[in-house]
Amino acid sequence: MTLRLRGHFLLEIYYHWRQQPHLASLVDSGTLRFWQPLGPTSREGVWVQEGMTLSPGTTWRVELDLLPREVFGRLIYLGFHRLKLLWLVNRAESEGLLQFGPASQEGWIGPWNAQTKILLPPGNPFFWSFLPNGWPVTTAELAVEFTALEGPARFDLLLLGDLHELPGSGPGDSSGGSSDASESSSSSVSDSSSSESSEGGESSEDSGSSEWSSEDSSDSSYSSYDDSSWS
Repeated sequence: MTLRLRGHFLLEIYYHWRQQPHLASLVDSGTLRFWQPLGPTSREGVWVQEGMTLSPGTTWRVELDLLPREVFGRLIYLGFHRLKLLWLVNRAESEGLLQFGPASQEGWIGPWNAQTKILLPPGNPFFWSFLPNGWPVTTAELAVEFTALEGPARFDLLLLGDLHELPGSGPGDSSGGSSDASESSSSSVSDSSSSESSEGGESSEDSGSSEWSSEDSSDSSYSSYDDSSWS
């Protein structure tokens, strides 16, 4: 039996300014929101790495065609053949400049060139996407490198794209049905970490719309999506 889970991706930027002491007439706020459904029939999947830490001067190589992840109590592998979105947050507070770009060997080019090196200061996010088509991942172009400069780096990474079907491994995986688990779990991951601040909300499966609630109607119109790990 194949289990398919429906997911979505939500990106939300919200600001709220209020004159003190709490004068309701002096408020300036706004929200920029982007919502994109994922699955269940597409081959889209999400891979997330939270709380990654690099000591100064060290490099982490990410190969996009074979990414391990534990979901539903077992190990699966996600492999992208097209990458559509990269979301990166440098969680360092005062030091830990993060550099990333194509690896020195088999570097994934995507929207960049082979010499591209992007610097992300502490306390900053980076977001890049091409959701309709994405960029290909090939055997010659498959790796991205992250390097900690000027101190230790602590960051979160989310990747979204079209998946290869790859076998998984783990307890109870003897039937070769892991590609279904990979597909379903990737959709599930996209639902639970589907935005820079998303968890606890629901999307409508029939209408393709999402529901929003107010945490404090007297103060703002925050969405019900509130996950501190991606805020």
